[in-house]
Amino acid sequence: AVGSAVLTFNPVADTYVDAGATSTKFGTATTMISDASPIKEAYLRFTVTGVGLAGIESAKLRLTAGSSSASSSDAGGIVHAISNNTWSEANTSYSNRPTVDGPALASAAAVAANQVVDLTVTPAVFGDGTYNFALVTTSSNDVIYNSREAASGKPQLIVTLAQNQAPIVHIGAPAPGVSINPGTALTFTATATDAESGNLASQIQGSSRQDGN
Repeated sequence: AVGSAVLTFNPVADTYVDAGATSTKFGTATTMISDASPIKEAYLRFTVTGVGLAGIESAKLRLTAGSSSASSSDAGGIVHAISNNTWSEANTSYSNRPTVDGPALASAAAVAANQVVDLTVTPAVFGDGTYNFALVTTSSNDVIYNSREAASGKPQLIVTLAQNQAPIVHIGAPAPGVSINPGTALTFTATATDAESGNLASQIQGSSRQDGN
């Protein structure tokens, strides 16, 4: 494998809910809010593709705090994996919110306006598929992040592929056991591929010795 392949995904859905407005839907909002009083919880869904047979070295949820001073908080939230894969961005409210049933994966300390926050979610991401997360907090000082509807600073899931698979090399020419006379040109052809980096043919190097070893 050559270098670390990094895949970046935008959410296919995100929203938040508010215990102070139990029937209100916030799926079109440009922000997501997490708060302990009244309870506000944010939800995100990502579809991961392109991992294939490669392993995953790391996965992180990247969030960007809003630009207003009200976006800051003494706590940036706790991200959980959740099993519910059917909640709807358009129709989710506090009254029908998905259950936060997965383990806490990471938490963020104090967050300032416009700050980029990376939360490690590696244990929850293991290959191609759909992944759902919830962001909750124990602080009554709410934190406000940009949603996928924002003009910039949208959430991202950043997946780094593990470089743990050896390339598959095929020698096309010369054939095994071929003998040639001194001074005769020898054509060498080969292919090499691996799960992480694809076609590596341009990086194949060969050498020879006069004694044939």
